[in-house]
Amino acid sequence: MLPKPICLFAVLVGIFFACQKGYVPSRPVVDVVVRNAHVYTVDAQRPWAQAVAIKDDRIVWVGDERDAEAHAGPTTKVIDAGGRMLLPGFIDSHFHVLLGGNPDVLRIENGNTLAEIQRQVREFAMKRPELKWIEVEGWNYSAFPRGTLPSAKDLAGLTGGRPAFLVAYDYHTIWMNREALREFGLHGLHAR
Repeated sequence: MLPKPICLFAVLVGIFFACQKGYVPSRPVVDVVVRNAHVYTVDAQRPWAQAVAIKDDRIVWVGDERDAEAHAGPTTKVIDAGGRMLLPGFIDSHFHVLLGGNPDVLRIENGNTLAEIQRQVREFAMKRPELKWIEVEGWNYSAFPRGTLPSAKDLAGLTGGRPAFLVAYDYHTIWMNREALREFGLHGLHAR
């Protein structure tokens, strides 16, 4: 057993070195700890926990409330969830799964002008005479100058008399030819 002065000196030296710049703790200090939560883990072995630790936008630890503070450091943001539920992985990236995934649908490539879009639609329709509808994805608003939008007449004569249904790249605007408007019972509308 070491004498008391040597033990005290060893403890002080340990504290001194621990406080020095560049000290690396034995466990990683996380950016965020969420505690006091009902955490659904999506792990069949342990479906529920009470706390989560996050480092660099990654979940690095999930566990019991009593162990949460052990992951926090002086710069860690600690969030008290107040007993609310915490669910992982719900991200609305607004991704359209079918975009570009169907060989029977034309995906517009580099359609920077109306003429280029028309060329691609015409060529696709000629190559695919067996299709009852010409479906197209990915046209961009920037192909139309000064904020104008396309019209049914812009598609006239491109599809061999078949209906054409074109979806904008953002899936928020549909552009149809007169044949498609007729199929949907919209032929009475003014089809510019």
